Amino acid sequence: MGVPAAESRQRALEAWALAGSIGARRQEPEPAGILLLVRKRLGAGSAALVVAFSSFAIPAAGATPVAIATDDGLRLALNQDGSVSSIRLGGTAVPRLANGGGLSLRMVGGGADLLGNPGFNRDDDGDRVPDGWRFAGTDRRPVLDRQVRRGTSGASVRLSAGTDPGSGTVSTTLTVEPATNYTLSAWMRSKDIVPSMATAKVTTFRVMVEQLSGTGAVVATDLASGYSGTADWHRQFGGFETRAGVTRVRITGLLSGGYGTGWIDDLHVER
Repeated sequence: MGVPAAESRQRALEAWALAGSIGARRQEPEPAGILLLVRKRLGAGSAALVVAFSSFAIPAAGATPVAIATDDGLRLALNQDGSVSSIRLGGTAVPRLANGGGLSLRMVGGGADLLGNPGFNRDDDGDRVPDGWRFAGTDRRPVLDRQVRRGTSGASVRLSAGTDPGSGTVSTTLTVEPATNYTLSAWMRSKDIVPSMATAKVTTFRVMVEQLSGTGAVVATDLASGYSGTADWHRQFGGFETRAGVTRVRITGLLSGGYGTGWIDDLHVER
């Protein structure tokens, strides 16, 4: 089942700093023009807001910054020349670049989903494995769960780990473009998930994106991590840039290095 655009706009704001390539070149748009652009895009109900600036600067003495804020938690403070003096996402300050560069802000989740059967709703052959996906594992094999699911979705996939840490896996492969940025999101639900080691550096409950070489070797891995303990449905995100020459990625849901039960539903991958 797809995720409504309004929900995506509310839950799916990501930010990252782009260094170096823009260099020290400055653009100085009028603040009013920036405000108009932001209002127009938000007012039109766009699911993807992109705001880009080419430099940061400290406000001049006596200058009054112009503030832009959205109900998603994004707040920009702009100098009178249009440069950015500070950026906050909710209660978190986004670090500024020390030299020439820029910042890109983007709401994700409103574009076309590149995955087939992302909500596990289709099982045309009735084998209890969602079409286009693979289950792996024996005693801890994933389960297509039509009782526990997100919203009006038809099904989710349940992953469990009992006496031995780790579960079976649910996975699919996706064709991608080399040297291209993508975002991944997944709705996840946790029950009694506990890592097997208190010092674990990676969450037990995760959705992995593995970039594959032409021979099938994994050349890079990124994660969207679910909550430990017990938590209702929560949407988690990850971003990845494919390496040169990579045309396939493998997306895998699993519990690793811990115990408990997790459900995943409504995955989404977009450029």
